[in-house]
Amino acid sequence: MNHQFYEDWILSDQKLNMAEKKLLSEHLDSCEQCQNLKTGWVKVESALQSAKYVTPAPGFVTRFQTFQQTQTAFAHRKQAIQSLIVTGVSMITILVAFTIWFFLSYSPANIIVNLVAIATGVIRTATLFKTDLVLFLRSSSASFPFLFIVNIVGWAAIFLILWLLTIWRFTQHGVKNNEN
Repeated sequence: MNHQFYEDWILSDQKLNMAEKKLLSEHLDSCEQCQNLKTGWVKVESALQSAKYVTPAPGFVTRFQTFQQTQTAFAHRKQAIQSLIVTGVSMITILVAFTIWFFLSYSPANIIVNLVAIATGVIRTATLFKTDLVLFLRSSSASFPFLFIVNIVGWAAIFLILWLLTIWRFTQHGVKNNEN
């Protein structure tokens, strides 16, 4: 026999109508298991209703809030560490995969030749830039360095004035947010 229907009625807080009460009473007369459940539940309800309310110890709320804040900070720290570990392992995995692919795709001789070509190209470009700059400065008039310096100082003064105006405006009017 399925007792679930009657057990739900016994443990329910809802009031039963007359027909339901009659069915439950008839079932309790014939079923010892449901009688024991009903008796036990009545005892539990009376024990719960007669229990005294106990107030927490002084400072419990403060200790609990401190504990909760500590646990939250620990959880955030743990999550940050886990994120860093996952990111680091992912980056290392990608780097190793790229390195393996690179070395399997090219011969070591080609890699060395290309690295030497890049290094000499950088040095050659720097030398050519230096030579071109010296030639340009020698071919220009004597007033060029003076005009160059005046130009740089002029632009620096303009940007300094704009920066000071911006700082002054922020101190006078504050920073406006788009938040409402």
